[in-house]
Amino acid sequence: MSDRSTRRHLLRTGLALPCAAGLAALSGCFGGAGQPHVLWELRPDDGGQADGTTMQPMRVSAAADARRSSLSLVVEGVAAGELYDGTALVFSRSPGMRSRYQHASWTERPALRVARLVQRELQARGGFRDVTLADSGVAPDLMLTLTLVELYHDVPANEMRVELGAALVDWQRRRLVASESWSLAEPLASADAAGAAAAAGRAMTRLLDEVVGWVESASVGGEDQRLEATGQRDAGSRSGAAGRRRALAKTPVVSTGAEIRRAGRTAAR
Repeated sequence: MSDRSTRRHLLRTGLALPCAAGLAALSGCFGGAGQPHVLWELRPDDGGQADGTTMQPMRVSAAADARRSSLSLVVEGVAAGELYDGTALVFSRSPGMRSRYQHASWTERPALRVARLVQRELQARGGFRDVTLADSGVAPDLMLTLTLVELYHDVPANEMRVELGAALVDWQRRRLVASESWSLAEPLASADAAGAAAAAGRAMTRLLDEVVGWVESASVGGEDQRLEATGQRDAGSRSGAAGRRRALAKTPVVSTGAEIRRAGRTAAR
């Protein structure tokens, strides 16, 4: 029997269907001809948990809470590399390899979206006088820069991986108050763009809890440093913060970047 006759025989008997189904599944994951382009919104999702767990306010002293409530905060989102400076939904088949889904992308640049989500959460919690995004042009007390390092679908592990860095800067003194980074993975329910987007949403829920809690805690420490430098703290509290003041003196001046220069020009006007 010739090759052509063999193929016709397989199609008639249905033996070729499993192979065809496998190819269809792969094209659904990474893009196939004739598929419409789908946009996915990166949004927090608790995965339908029924325990009613919500983020609880931090337990801080009334004095610390009062100090933080007098501060304004600006949030900036940047990408660590060109890959995440666009809207592509990214996947990886092997370590060190990254590629873009052909027929799926985010509705907004992920780095900016993460900053927007953090800004909304901090503003809603009411711990600061006001919380705005960097493009507002205001000169704040504190500036939070969030750097999106990784956000991709790890195909072999069937996980969505997220890595985020944060730097909190005292705007007035141009000093680094604190820095932190987070790395987490969220399993996919389905190995496709829809599953990747949903897993990213669940990862965002976990990440928001971590970032917001850290910002609220670190910002109080930054205010302590400012009050010490200007002599506004009570004399009895200065000795306990001497070590922190010496540590801050060793901290290098932080480059503020384009956003800070733009806001500085606005303030000058």
